[in-house]
Amino acid sequence: MGAINVWNMVKFFTLGDLMLPLENNEIRFLVASNDDVSVTYNDNRLNLMQGDFLILNSKSTRAIEQTKDAILISLFVDGSEDSRKSYGDNIANKIEGCSAYKTSEFDKQLQTCLLNLIRTRTNGEDYIEADVYKNYYEIISLVYKHYIVSDSKEQVQVEKFGNQAKKAYEIRDYVQQNYKKNITLDQVAEHFYLSTPYLSRLFKKIFEISFHKYITNLRINGALSELINTEKTVTDITFDNGFPNVGSLNTAFKRKYGTTPGNYRLKYKEKKEHEKNAREFVEPTEQMGKLSQLKKTPQSTNSLKVVTDLFTNKWQHLATSWKKVINIGPAGLVGLNVMEKQISQIQAKFKFEYGRIFALFTDEMLMVNSSNQDQFSFSKIDDALEVLLQNGLKPMIELGKKRLNVHMNYSERIYNSASYDFISQNNFSWTTFLESFLKHCIARWGYDEVKEWMFELWLPSQTVSTSGKEFFISEKDLNHYLGTFAATKRSIKKVIPEVKVGGCGLSIDIDSNVTERIINKWQEKVLPDFFSIYLYPQSFKHPQDEQVIQNEIFTDVSIMKNMIDDTKRTMRDTKFIDIPLYVTEWNISISDRNYIHDSLFKADYVIETVLGCANKVAMFGYWQLSDLYGTFGSTPQLLHGGSGLITKDDIPKASFFAFVFLNKLKGNVLYRDDNIIITAEGYKRINILIYNKKNFNSIYHLKKENLLEVARIENAFEDILPLKQIIRLKDIQSGTYRVKKIQLDKKNGDILSHWIEWNQALNLSKEDISYLKQVCRPKLLVQSVKVKDFMDLEVNLDANAVIFYELLHEL
Repeated sequence: MGAINVWNMVKFFTLGDLMLPLENNEIRFLVASNDDVSVTYNDNRLNLMQGDFLILNSKSTRAIEQTKDAILISLFVDGSEDSRKSYGDNIANKIEGCSAYKTSEFDKQLQTCLLNLIRTRTNGEDYIEADVYKNYYEIISLVYKHYIVSDSKEQVQVEKFGNQAKKAYEIRDYVQQNYKKNITLDQVAEHFYLSTPYLSRLFKKIFEISFHKYITNLRINGALSELINTEKTVTDITFDNGFPNVGSLNTAFKRKYGTTPGNYRLKYKEKKEHEKNAREFVEPTEQMGKLSQLKKTPQSTNSLKVVTDLFTNKWQHLATSWKKVINIGPAGLVGLNVMEKQISQIQAKFKFEYGRIFALFTDEMLMVNSSNQDQFSFSKIDDALEVLLQNGLKPMIELGKKRLNVHMNYSERIYNSASYDFISQNNFSWTTFLESFLKHCIARWGYDEVKEWMFELWLPSQTVSTSGKEFFISEKDLNHYLGTFAATKRSIKKVIPEVKVGGCGLSIDIDSNVTERIINKWQEKVLPDFFSIYLYPQSFKHPQDEQVIQNEIFTDVSIMKNMIDDTKRTMRDTKFIDIPLYVTEWNISISDRNYIHDSLFKADYVIETVLGCANKVAMFGYWQLSDLYGTFGSTPQLLHGGSGLITKDDIPKASFFAFVFLNKLKGNVLYRDDNIIITAEGYKRINILIYNKKNFNSIYHLKKENLLEVARIENAFEDILPLKQIIRLKDIQSGTYRVKKIQLDKKNGDILSHWIEWNQALNLSKEDISYLKQVCRPKLLVQSVKVKDFMDLEVNLDANAVIFYELLHEL
């Protein structure tokens, strides 16, 4: 697993060692093992309760009055190149923090990690090694992000040099991430489409160090870390840190440290052995035992959340851009009876405005008259479009050469179709064909109908098409796309001037590095009516990258928000400033074999993501409606980890009910918190949505997502603690309210939990399926409540469960 032994980097000791000086790479915590531990710190008196921590700064003064009721924990930053990049030197004098007052969410996270380390240490052999590493690195990450005084140098440089500095820091970040690959100045210049002399001058100007010296220092620091923290050979260390041969490492290392790597390692070991003998710590086992008994996430039972002034605060608009479109899939799928039924089922609940489909013009869907290639048969396409229109969906047609891909995980596929391109096979004009198609649609459905449709042209991405084998869009491909888009838009507008035509379906998670280049190039050409992007919050790594993390999916909605904000920032200073931004695809993962899609967690994720992102864009299109897209032929399994809202057998999943709840939020937003939103339609109807979302742990991230065991799905989360809370609504109108409570949890509405309870039975009968359709529904409770001045709602939510309240004031 990693290159270091964490227990060599973590020390537990008593307060007798309090005044020992901190080392430069040391993060030292004082943790209270009992209540009422008094601490005088920089002349401030603090009272710590059991489990509270204080981060000790090497420059600060401190005194403890109760010496038996606390322990010290020291974490030593491993000294690797990544750590040096993040922290610099002397971290011990840059940090401050205490959980005893004004406790933040970061304090709670840090406290949990510290207690986990203590608990693991006291439990001897009964622990998972991966979790030890996780807690160690998470503590360091939290300290760096939230408890260290940040270096403002980058901000000053950006203010001074503008876009030049931004580009330089982008180059620096790239070098820091890739220096182990033996990259050169010429290769980096080519990657950023810059000339070598220009990049060299820019780097020296911004960082006041030559590119060669900077990357050599990175490699030396990486080699030094592995020399002192691993048993790897000098030869392996050489090539693992980007040096071309051992001689080049020896020369650079000796120039900096005055000796060879082998001699340095020998002297370092002798020094550490001497220090160990001179300063042997005794672990405070009694105090650690007390702390190990604390609950993982200390929290009060039935905490009271008071919500006041609901109708006097400024109301906010409730974003509904998620209802703008739903992804249906390839046009050939729409004609299936079960798919038509599912589209009808979805529309009965949500009334989406557009249905997004692709692969209309394939051999399957389109027949060309061989004797007259200007005549086309659109009968199969008509059938697909008719299904959408009959269900109140306006077609949003993807015109690009989009493949039909079914993913196991981000880099492996079950099915990968060839991109369709009937033009090259039949030698007729794209614009002639397109105009014929539009005229046919007008003749069939009328001009007023067709003018409301949308057309989107996808920019083919090598990354998407080849499972990450390439990480670029060439200048040739970009110019070809922009030329095709211009011709496409002109042809469509020639027939229907009012219709919207946009693109380019950029996958921000993997192609964000080219967003600025595409927009800058595009603004010189025919502009789109909308700019479309895809959002999947996961790290897309090159297959050759060394990686311990197999499944880097981010559950924090801020990742998605940042992707949107970054894109809008790029658009802001261009001609794209007034062009609407559409997210035409989004989900937590591109995988069609990830049981997280089928789980209760997915409901919370959908709710949190929609509430966090939908107000930022004009369209926010969920991928996708049905599991039928990722199902090939008959399968004996009820669930297969598909990303749809409905199973292949027409059973709604937890994510489906998430949209049901979102659809019930009417009116304006009166209150919004981490896990609660309150809306109202006037004064008579109040809607409340509450959820208890959990995040993934190392068990999930260290496996490929398609290998997650169904029966052990709960083990993938950091905790499964319930949310117990009383929500007090103050200053609402007195009187009688009809309170409707709808609860989604493992027993009510979670198809995955039912299937697990059935031991994942295969080949279910029609009767079995029919039964599951009936029982997989949220629980509904309706009662009348008399209210005077305030109303209390008692919430007891299991992990990843959801409750929706509708309060109707009866006259």
